[in-house]
Amino acid sequence: MPHEPSYGFMLMTETKQNTRYNLWCVPLAVLLALLLREMWDIVMHHVLIPDWNRFEWGKLSWPNVFKKFNLGIYWWFTIGMALFLVMRKLLVRYSKFFNGAFNGLDTRAHEFSHELMCFMTGRKVISKHVEENNGEVISSGPQWGVPLVALAPYTFPFLTYIGLALRTLIDWHNTWLFDILIGMTLGFHIWCFAKETRLYQTDINRFSTMLFPILYIAACSVFNFNVFAVTFWNSKNLFTAIWWVIQHLFVW
Repeated sequence: MPHEPSYGFMLMTETKQNTRYNLWCVPLAVLLALLLREMWDIVMHHVLIPDWNRFEWGKLSWPNVFKKFNLGIYWWFTIGMALFLVMRKLLVRYSKFFNGAFNGLDTRAHEFSHELMCFMTGRKVISKHVEENNGEVISSGPQWGVPLVALAPYTFPFLTYIGLALRTLIDWHNTWLFDILIGMTLGFHIWCFAKETRLYQTDINRFSTMLFPILYIAACSVFNFNVFAVTFWNSKNLFTAIWWVIQHLFVW
């Protein structure tokens, strides 16, 4: 049988499951609904719907889809994402060396997500253990940071956020290569997410209700989608995109 990767996140002072996470399910469900409504608005009105007055449907062709439907701004980003997923699939399938190397990279990225979120929430990393197919981070600190740290690998594509932040420093005429690299980082996150997001993961099943991590992961995924989509607009960057998404949550 193939060896399933195993990851862990443990606490020094908060080992008991807390039933108050049940209470967070209601606001999370409301937030997810608002984010899904905003995603629909972004996709339909800012990405897919062309300028009806000037668009000539009789001249519709594959290149025009990207030009007229505003999809062209995501072209290189999408290429990078697809390139990584295809390359990863082929290398893992035909090479044991790359299979082991990628497994080790996945585990290190997973555990680093925990560590990075510990830093962002004021928690202290006590110890870390990383192997090719399993790892564990032990931390202590503010209780409110527990769910953010535990679920960080499934909700926080930090490499993509770093790339998009650096993109603001790149000359607009030379962003296409950088967009490919950013797309590859998101492809890496998607691969890890698909491989690691399982109900048996201790990061996920440590909560008193499975509904909480499911809603939280879903809400963060939709939020990330919205931010990434807006970031590529000519008038936006990562930071203004985050603010734009938050602003429009309650705009009907």
